[in-house]
Amino acid sequence: MQKQTNFIKTQVRLPPEIHQDVTNFAEENELSMNSAFIELLKTALVKKESRSSNFSEVKVINLKNGIKRLVFGKLVNVLDLDYSQDLSTLKKDIQLSLNALAESSFRHRLSFWTKEVYVHQGGHHIDVVDNGKGSLGWLVVEDHITDEFTENFHKKNNEK
Repeated sequence: MQKQTNFIKTQVRLPPEIHQDVTNFAEENELSMNSAFIELLKTALVKKESRSSNFSEVKVINLKNGIKRLVFGKLVNVLDLDYSQDLSTLKKDIQLSLNALAESSFRHRLSFWTKEVYVHQGGHHIDVVDNGKGSLGWLVVEDHITDEFTENFHKKNNEK
């Protein structure tokens, strides 16, 4: 154990619900509040480091209209969603899932704590972003036009 004379003393302001979560963690693990904060911060930093070095999960979905949907990000296999539905409906399901995830545990609440998480929908994509700062890399859905889609599109137009 390190001598506390080598430690840096600091003060942190916390929302009451996070303070209660840390208190509960400390009691459940028979730790002081200080040790609980250190343990939680170490765990979060190790997880962040390990996540940033891993590649995102990727799924390719062949939609009925010939479009290929590429789905990737850290939450692809965390959120059990129907990625074949239209983008507007999928956006609503992603938002609902993120809201539930944000409230599910102390660790998940920390992920959302300093971010303004927003599900952005463009013409042919969805991205979970930190509003005003860019993609979080959590979940991206992109629709890609294929040759099959183009051929079907031209056939329909020629039939008119």
